[in-house]
Amino acid sequence: MHGAANMGGGHGASHLHLFLLGSIEAIGALLLLVPRLIQAGAVILILTIAVALVVHTVRGELRPDLLVYLAGAVLVFVHGRSTRAARG
Repeated sequence: MHGAANMGGGHGASHLHLFLLGSIEAIGALLLLVPRLIQAGAVILILTIAVALVVHTVRGELRPDLLVYLAGAVLVFVHGRSTRAARG
């Protein structure tokens, strides 16, 4: 498993993009905890997961888990819109 935990060993600069993408994804996840910002958080997650999915696909890596995460983020986005519309 790759990520911020594996950034040591002199590869810090080459994995900066992973740190940035993970940080943006974490911000999106935190926004889901604030009711007024749920949709913004969902959009951030959709975009970061989509970027990760494209990068992994281009590298020939099959990541069906990212599709599940993407579907969940889209569901949160759609549900947030319908809830807001119902409230008026």
